[in-house]
Amino acid sequence: MSDTNNLSRITEKLVQYGLANGADETEIFGVNEKRTSISHNGESVVTNSNVTAGLGIRVAIGKKWAFTSSSSLDLTSAQTEINEAIKIARIREEDPDFAGFPIGGNIAPFKPDLKDLNNIQIDKIISSLIDARKKALDLDRNLSNVQGSFQFIIGERAISNSSGLDYSYDRGSYSASFSAVGSYGENRFSENSFTGGTKLDYDFDNLALDAAQRTVDMFQKSESVGEGSMEVLMEPFAAAIFFIGISRLMFKGNMALTNRSILTLNDIGTQVGSKALTFIDDGLLEGGIKAAPIDDEGTPSSTTPLIKEGVLKNFLYDHSSAKKASAKPTGNAMRGIGHGARSYTALPTIGARDRVIQAGPKSQANLVSQIDKGILIGYPAGIFLGNPMTTDFTIFPTRVLKIQNGEILGPVTGISMAGNGLQWLKNINSIGNDSKMMESVVSPSVLFSNIAVNTSRKRKTAKSMPPMMG
Repeated sequence: MSDTNNLSRITEKLVQYGLANGADETEIFGVNEKRTSISHNGESVVTNSNVTAGLGIRVAIGKKWAFTSSSSLDLTSAQTEINEAIKIARIREEDPDFAGFPIGGNIAPFKPDLKDLNNIQIDKIISSLIDARKKALDLDRNLSNVQGSFQFIIGERAISNSSGLDYSYDRGSYSASFSAVGSYGENRFSENSFTGGTKLDYDFDNLALDAAQRTVDMFQKSESVGEGSMEVLMEPFAAAIFFIGISRLMFKGNMALTNRSILTLNDIGTQVGSKALTFIDDGLLEGGIKAAPIDDEGTPSSTTPLIKEGVLKNFLYDHSSAKKASAKPTGNAMRGIGHGARSYTALPTIGARDRVIQAGPKSQANLVSQIDKGILIGYPAGIFLGNPMTTDFTIFPTRVLKIQNGEILGPVTGISMAGNGLQWLKNINSIGNDSKMMESVVSPSVLFSNIAVNTSRKRKTAKSMPPMMG
């Protein structure tokens, strides 16, 4: 891997080349990163590594602009792409919304500790995956397989533009997961356990045993909860996925500006959720997978409260939408979608950074103890099939356990819940203190009240390991 100073010199030189060859404005976004993945499915260990190195190029002539990219860090190749972008920009129609590129300014000091990631020993990771899998399989004879995976990314990024921005930084993160599969009667179950961040504080044994125990919990006679209104307690992973699913458009400033989201600028300062809820977008979260000193177009990162004690406080903006809304940019320009997917081949768009559901005062056990009739769910399957504009959804939750008179009983199968995301935020009763980092979301358990639960046809297939979205 090249050092960031070298990457920064490349982006600086190319900005000047663009200006010298007919562009009024130029932006160069550089990436040089290595991703390594290791997986163990019980039969074999598979290791893959790949390097992503390239440049994203934007040029503007007046209000006309064009974007292209180069799949290498070679100056000659990049210059060819710049010339092509300038040709395209000259013949394009003007874009009245083009706001130029962010001006270089004060960037908060932020330097993630990547020592652990730089010193990873692949052979030890493989050995740990194998050992953890064996221990998890010994938990119950009805477990048919346990799979583990580990991936990490380490590298550098740089961005330079003709507005005076020249900045480079190191970045890296890891994620680890286990999936356990087993059968009870005619039903097949699969449960997962995840962790991730920048500091290697994982424990493969605990992760594998947690996934196995969550699966074994379902190896009991099915309970009935009937239908009707009841309490719904989401475990940290379920709550993280739920919030990602309903908020895909909810907090994007460009959507609020054009009334294409359930929330608009007029809702700032109004109660949109329970007083128990504080929800934050944090581009500077210590140990966060998406934490960085700047976003993907060079705006300084920030910590942005979206909802505070149920009141809508902010939307998320990139440089262009912030100007349009006469708001301060929040540092939420992202290239690509999903974990580790920000790329030089994509234009920056508004995206979430690391999200934090602020923890409450009660343990999960305390939350369970206050439930007379309800369910505990481990994953809200179907949430990403909902309508992101209205936040309407129907979910078929998995790993559902009955709660009655303050105690967790046996598993429940064949239920569904339909609702509206914004309404569910208002139905939050309490939030736990058991926060976990689930890739790009820090979430505790969340208890919802007065939720309509329906019966649905039983499904015998196991759910596959869900990807973290966004």
